Amino acid sequence: MVPPYNYVTGLSKEMQKGFAPEWTLSGSDLIRTYQPDLIMEILQKLSIDAWCGQVVTQDTTIVPGGAFTEVEKWYNVEYHLAKVPLALMKRLETLERHPDLHLPHPNHYIPENFETGKTPTPTPLTHPILLQHTPLTRIWHKKDDTFWVPKVNLCFLLRSPIVSSL
Repeated sequence: MVPPYNYVTGLSKEMQKGFAPEWTLSGSDLIRTYQPDLIMEILQKLSIDAWCGQVVTQDTTIVPGGAFTEVEKWYNVEYHLAKVPLALMKRLETLERHPDLHLPHPNHYIPENFETGKTPTPTPLTHPILLQHTPLTRIWHKKDDTFWVPKVNLCFLLRSPIVSSL
């Protein structure tokens, strides 16, 4: 959960970017147009010879020469820059994809139809209606006839004599 002051600060920054008022909340987070040419251009730039890697450590034994060679000017942090060894580059070029690393499978539970059957209601319901009342169940229902947002709350109370006998 984002604290309110952080939310307002972030929102005010988004408002300065010139988005239409109805896009203020989604701002630059929502992709609004599909540009396959741009996607392919970016993907083609992802290559083995264009990557930069970092190893963060205080252990100088893994640094070539056994010592850090540079000092960052603002925080006096020692570091070392080195080209990726050619042998590692060759190994990376022939690297096989691990079968467990893949995009997630399609989520079949994401709805495609967001129609809620909205019908004008002169007086929205304030309480749910009891649809079924038996010795074993009670089922209540209240359609959101104010905001028309589909949602569900499931509450289960399970009573069993087995729990008392333990």
